[in-house]
Amino acid sequence: MTVSETQILEERARRLALPLTAGEEKSLQVVSFSIGAEKFIIESQYVQEINKLHDYTPVPDTPNFIVGVTNIRGTVLALVDIAKFFTMPSRGITDLTRVIVLGQQQFEFGILAATAHDALAIEPSDILEVPDGISASTKKYLKGVTASASLFLDGQLLLSDERLILDQ
Repeated sequence: MTVSETQILEERARRLALPLTAGEEKSLQVVSFSIGAEKFIIESQYVQEINKLHDYTPVPDTPNFIVGVTNIRGTVLALVDIAKFFTMPSRGITDLTRVIVLGQQQFEFGILAATAHDALAIEPSDILEVPDGISASTKKYLKGVTASASLFLDGQLLLSDERLILDQ
């Protein structure tokens, strides 16, 4: 690198290291995905990884939104059809189905998604109130909705819901 490139990079690093000033909002890092016609986002801090669904085993006597379990590198995860959990129409599993693995320090469970999109940054000011017409049971798990109509899932609330985690 040349001296000027090094100076530019050092200046950028200093600016990024500065604390936020009053009134300045920090953007949120989110992962976007779709389930049927609905678009969702969730903060990336709750997403451990995204995998293609290769294999799963149905589990009897579980709620209808638990599709089964899968094994990811030795960890058995419940697979949640979030559409059924929110009492929305479910399109089922296809060859393109992805598993959005949620957790904080460890894998907790996987959400089935028709497609996984990009990781992106959104501004907190871009998050709008959840509109009327969404059921109270679904609304409870939402932080808001974006201008592009993506439903913003509350990762912390999902991870704390005991119905979504199967005992080993």
